[in-house]
Amino acid sequence: MQLDLKKIPFTGRLSRHMLYEETDNHGAGWAKGLYLALAADGGGSFIGGPMAGPKGFALVTPVSGGEPLAYTYAASPASVDLKTDKGAVRFVLDGDKVLRAAGSGVGLRLDGRLGFGSTAIITARGVEVTMAGGIYLIAARKGSLALDCHWELKALRSTDPIITVEPDETGQFELAIYDTDEAYELPPLSESLDDCAEASEADFKAFARSFVKETDAGGGQPLLSAYREFFDVCVYALWAGFQSFKGKELAPANKMSDLNVYSMEQAVTALPIPDADWAVDILLDTLSFATPQGMVPAWFAQRQNLNEAVPPVYAYTVSRLIDGGGLDAVSAEKLSALYEAMFKTVNWWLTKRTGDKPLVYYAYRHECGWPREKIFGAGTPSVSPDLAAYMVLAADALSKIASKLGKDGAAASWGQISREQLNILTDALWDGDGFNCLNPLTGQKARAEGMLSLIPLLLGRRLPDQMIDALALQAAGIAWSEAPVIPATLIILGLVASGKTDEAKAAAKALIGSCAGSGTGDTRGKTAAPAGAFFSPAPCAGLLTLGGLI
Repeated sequence: MQLDLKKIPFTGRLSRHMLYEETDNHGAGWAKGLYLALAADGGGSFIGGPMAGPKGFALVTPVSGGEPLAYTYAASPASVDLKTDKGAVRFVLDGDKVLRAAGSGVGLRLDGRLGFGSTAIITARGVEVTMAGGIYLIAARKGSLALDCHWELKALRSTDPIITVEPDETGQFELAIYDTDEAYELPPLSESLDDCAEASEADFKAFARSFVKETDAGGGQPLLSAYREFFDVCVYALWAGFQSFKGKELAPANKMSDLNVYSMEQAVTALPIPDADWAVDILLDTLSFATPQGMVPAWFAQRQNLNEAVPPVYAYTVSRLIDGGGLDAVSAEKLSALYEAMFKTVNWWLTKRTGDKPLVYYAYRHECGWPREKIFGAGTPSVSPDLAAYMVLAADALSKIASKLGKDGAAASWGQISREQLNILTDALWDGDGFNCLNPLTGQKARAEGMLSLIPLLLGRRLPDQMIDALALQAAGIAWSEAPVIPATLIILGLVASGKTDEAKAAAKALIGSCAGSGTGDTRGKTAAPAGAFFSPAPCAGLLTLGGLI
């Protein structure tokens, strides 16, 4: 497959190295062209923080005799290849810590940008740029390096570095670019760049084969076939999206634009993963960041966590694993760990977000995940249909896992809680035509409007047919081409679970069609995503789940 670096960067699974094409589509004054970049928290990015723009560090320009050369490029998960009239340059990843480059007949000029406090110096090891919590080391294996960078006393900062790469007497240069730190524990290099490219391509293809089924012209999955190239991009976005985070492998929102790890997104990221062990690992790693009381933070980052509640979307992911038989292959030890983690986090809602009655509520609008949604008709706190549905799924999943573990008493208790939450949803919150929300302080009820009021479709046949029909009718009014991808995906999966397959197919086609052209952002079609940040792992995972079902 070929990558459009204007929309998604060349990178690799667990690697912070990136190469993307800047288009300056937001008019920030960036020079257009290919940039080296590094995925890092906003406050420690190459260019001085989250308000400074994209994460590009160095504009890449092939040169000959000191003059810039026009070039074209082709990019794939294996490599980025630049061609000029005088020679060529190739970039590949050598594992997750090293970006390698080699040129023939040309040199390179790297026009860098530094954030406040960052520096660039040249040493016996090569050019060393300190930033992003570490050192970006550019070492020449063939050819030579020169650095133009000095300290400006009045500005109290280093000038932006200009790094020149000159070929050797044979016209060749080769660079090893390390994502390292002050320990300089540099990994060994592969024998050749071809070996690196082959290894990256093999890793990506193995990942893709593991859950994207091949289709033929005569049948299979028509939606997957119709959007084959787009789904390939989704697979790449998911593969490349995983990062090493505090000893775990999780997917930040977007390597280019937001390195926070959002707990709700991890549950969606796990949906299309066919390896139940891996999917459970993602959920366990996410829930491991819960507070001692059991609240799962909205997001976590290297420096801090946002300890605010978000809906337990992971309950749906676990329910799918149970219904699909995936947990049957999970070890008893891991299953027990999942039970204990969910016991703690689900009980947080049952003990910290209920009153005398078992009415689980959001305390603040933003806790629903999409605070602009119209679900809070009675104000806050709010007993809302989406949260009630997640609680039904969570308690039911705990009941079934407890049963698998031989905890018969716990299984019965959680089963009772699930039924109780279902009764609240279908009796206390349903008015015959749609769901209401309830303010437990004032007792006021009001219609729960917007997309989140349709999340109970995830319960499928647990709901009465009349209720399903009414919700499906409401779903028909959603402008799927403009809807936020994650809640839209969950509603469409709910339509499938509720037997509304034709409606689900039509909705999925509209949603996927809009994302294929404009990316997976919630403002697609209205506001362009930053260069290189059109496709994010969690929305892509949701769309892959739809493509595999419909």
